[in-house]
Amino acid sequence: MPCLNEEKNMAATCHSLGFGLGELSVDRTTILIIVDNNSTDNTGQIARKIQLSSPKDHVFIINENEQGFIPARSAGNLFAASLCEKINVKTEDILILQVDADTIYPNTYVDSMRFAAESYGKNFMVEACVDYTPEFRQNNTRYIDLLEQTDARYQRLYETIHDYVVDDKVVAYWLSDYIIWGGHTREFTLYGDEIFAETTRLFLRGQIKGAAKRNVGSLKAFHSERKVIENPSMHFATAGFPRETAWDNFWIEKKHLINLEDIDETIFNEAIFFRILHLIALFYILPIHVDRTLANGITLIDNELSKYLQDLIPTRSINELQDQPGLFLSDVFTIIDKNPQLMKEKVDDYLKTKT
Repeated sequence: MPCLNEEKNMAATCHSLGFGLGELSVDRTTILIIVDNNSTDNTGQIARKIQLSSPKDHVFIINENEQGFIPARSAGNLFAASLCEKINVKTEDILILQVDADTIYPNTYVDSMRFAAESYGKNFMVEACVDYTPEFRQNNTRYIDLLEQTDARYQRLYETIHDYVVDDKVVAYWLSDYIIWGGHTREFTLYGDEIFAETTRLFLRGQIKGAAKRNVGSLKAFHSERKVIENPSMHFATAGFPRETAWDNFWIEKKHLINLEDIDETIFNEAIFFRILHLIALFYILPIHVDRTLANGITLIDNELSKYLQDLIPTRSINELQDQPGLFLSDVFTIIDKNPQLMKEKVDDYLKTKT
């Protein structure tokens, strides 16, 4: 669990996972690794309270001064590997659950994820679901309605193809697979912006080894809504996917700082437009791009839209997928950013022929 200035949220998160409550409410083979990512608030003190109010040797606190989810998650996995050596346990027997310090997990979360991972075996990622809290849904019905209506409109475009996008905060994998896949690494665009989505990139690298993913649809965590509240239009426009800093600045410069209370379809029109584009990029263009690379240039989706996209997608190699999976995200975002209106028209025209 990476933590950077999470004094307001982390206690509730740890409690939801079964820690900091005196006796453990999860299997006693479960430990919590808290990675303090150079916090300047009371995160460290709260982490120690969680540690002291949990059974001995079940909560470990480590520090990672290089800020960012990627260094923090990597540090947590490296610590888990070193702990394996210390207690003479094989990495094949260690299941890593990535969690965020501002997310509330159901009380069955740890055991359910373990059961699912053991059922699917090695070379798998297991992913739970994330939702808004019932209170947020009740207080922001217009926002939720627009989000769900927009997503449903294009669902049939990509419902039968591979899904390579991973939500970092609700995913589990075996530590041995993590090592084989190459671990979390930092990547940057040609312009020096960091490419985020560290676990999506890890999973893309895992495709070379035949990695697969399964969703536990019945298991739902509630993430913090603070990013939505800070900039609802940007969070909506990106479908919650972390774009690079340059794109965030582009959106902010357009002065799309809309309060949640002011949302209607007219005001949110451009955010809806860009959300559609991001859904297309992540759940349709990205699978075509990755699958074509894995199949040595053979396109597995054969229709007029995919043929159009093939001419836009750069040809990449297996080595690039291994060493720079972030390139594949940059490629698909470049396609939608370069001519967004034309891209949406092409997709809409294609869907009309399938109605």
